[in-house]
Amino acid sequence: GLQKKLLAIDLEIKHVQQTLNDGTSLKAHYSSENDPPFIHQTLAEIRRYYQQCDSIDAALGNSLTKDFVPNRQKSLGQEFKGIDLDTANTLFLSYSRELNETEANANQNQYIVDKIPQSDFEMSSLVAILTDPVSQDIVRKASTLAQTIKDQTNRTSKELERLNHELDLQRNFLSLHLKQVVELLELRVEFLRNKVKSIQAVTFDLLKQKISLLEKSMHDYAASHLDSLKHEQTLILKQKQALQSDFDKLPEQWATEKLLDLYLKTDASIMQTIGSLIESKNISDHLEMSLSAPFDKAIPPLHPRSPHLLIWALFGAFLGGLGVTFFAIMGSIKQGISVSEANLRLMGQHVAGTLQSKASTETELETLRRLAAHLCPSIVERQNASERGKTILILDSQDRDYELKFANLLSKRNLKVIILPITFDLAESGTKDDLLSYLNGSSKEVHISRGSTFDQISAGGSTAYGNELIESAAFQKLLSQLRENYDCIIAISKSPILDAQTEALLPIFDSIAITVTDEKLHELKNFFRLEKKHSFVILNQQ
Repeated sequence: GLQKKLLAIDLEIKHVQQTLNDGTSLKAHYSSENDPPFIHQTLAEIRRYYQQCDSIDAALGNSLTKDFVPNRQKSLGQEFKGIDLDTANTLFLSYSRELNETEANANQNQYIVDKIPQSDFEMSSLVAILTDPVSQDIVRKASTLAQTIKDQTNRTSKELERLNHELDLQRNFLSLHLKQVVELLELRVEFLRNKVKSIQAVTFDLLKQKISLLEKSMHDYAASHLDSLKHEQTLILKQKQALQSDFDKLPEQWATEKLLDLYLKTDASIMQTIGSLIESKNISDHLEMSLSAPFDKAIPPLHPRSPHLLIWALFGAFLGGLGVTFFAIMGSIKQGISVSEANLRLMGQHVAGTLQSKASTETELETLRRLAAHLCPSIVERQNASERGKTILILDSQDRDYELKFANLLSKRNLKVIILPITFDLAESGTKDDLLSYLNGSSKEVHISRGSTFDQISAGGSTAYGNELIESAAFQKLLSQLRENYDCIIAISKSPILDAQTEALLPIFDSIAITVTDEKLHELKNFFRLEKKHSFVILNQQ
């Protein structure tokens, strides 16, 4: 073990020594598995910086490697003195982007200059391209003249000649202006190219400085690593010499005893192997005798017993059905009993009927009739009642939107009906006189949309304080006014029926229509305790 470690250390020392002697190949040749991770990161950075230097030098035609650094710094002046590598990269991107934009503008203006002398060139198309005020003014004048020339029926030949002359004059003005703009842009392009070259030269020098610092740190690390390897080699050699001296001091009798023990163990293992071979040979020779046994013929009985397969099958089916029923009952008890028309009627609740998720005029009309008969007053009740208006709250969290058909049905009974939505979480832009504006105090009246069969009030926008506004005195005042003018006030709430907001709405209204889908019976206990009239409408999602 020590000899192998000495050989590995000696190879590592030669490798590091060769790397230190040839410092230029440090970034490419130095590598060791025992080095910490930051050394490998530093080597990767050095290689990346060398690649960037080569790319910049190749882009500038190998002019950076031919010129000395002091000469470049002298030619660059004090403009970029003291900037770091990140700033140089940012300036290079900025100048390059501006150079591309300037070259594009110069080419565009030169193309326009070449097209202006053509008689069929439309000058008005330049309004969206040329943005400077001078060009815009010339283009507008030329466009006006071109439109005037097209009206040849109302112009004399002299007027047309004068207009054509003015149009040519405007074209010349615009061409001369754009030529001067192109010259200025070309000067700007040349200036930006020089700036880009200067930034590239500065970046090249900064990369070289960064490489020099990293190579110096790598050289120092390699030197310190070489010293530690040599020190480790010296310690291992000393330990090896100490072990060799201790081994030489051992008595010859002890070594002889160890050899005798080794010989005895070897002989015992050889004899054991020979015995196992002999035993396996004997067993193989008498294999037929050891495996022989008397042959037992199977004689079938004259009267076999019946397995009773039918009885056991019926018994297994009965146990399986009983187990499935037991688990179904236990699961239903654990999760709760789902809402159904039969379950609600067993609980003593009024059920108007079932609505499909999609409109179905056959069953929906019967359900709405039962709901109207239970919640809305008849003609005799209206004559005997002290108050005219009846408030009905429809809890429709599933957005089935059957309240319009319900209001239409009530209007057929010669009832004056109004729909009042009280959900303020819809993303719609409200008007100045909607319900939300009235309850907030920004509007003194509520606008009522008159319909042929029933009226409506718009809810307005959205607010987080909808329940507080419904419980306010302003809403109670509005309900009192509506009671005087309408037989039925249908309030629509889209809040979940198990929400606390819904519980706060229950005491405000006279009767309640509750729309349920997949709720459990124990979740509807608060509605079962209501003393006022209420009815359940089951929404079938299938």
